[in-house]
Amino acid sequence: MNRSALRQLVARHAAQDGLSPTSIEGLRLFRVTHPVERLPAVYPASVCCIVQGTKRLYLGGVAYTYDADRYLCATMPLPVEAEVPVATP
Repeated sequence: MNRSALRQLVARHAAQDGLSPTSIEGLRLFRVTHPVERLPAVYPASVCCIVQGTKRLYLGGVAYTYDADRYLCATMPLPVEAEVPVATP
């Protein structure tokens, strides 16, 4: 599946900003259409893939950026700070 088709599929199932559940157990979609400032959070054990835009995670004083070319794999719950520096509708 190419990126354009993947973006269309995600847009169809995550029509609004925020977290959207899916019919696949454990799979959730998160959509934002504007940048989000750096905020504290706890990431659950997960694999995070970005379809469009950029997300940045701060852990132990180190910034990790992930986007359509890089994913994040958290093998256990992590106390982090996160931001969405690049997002568009």
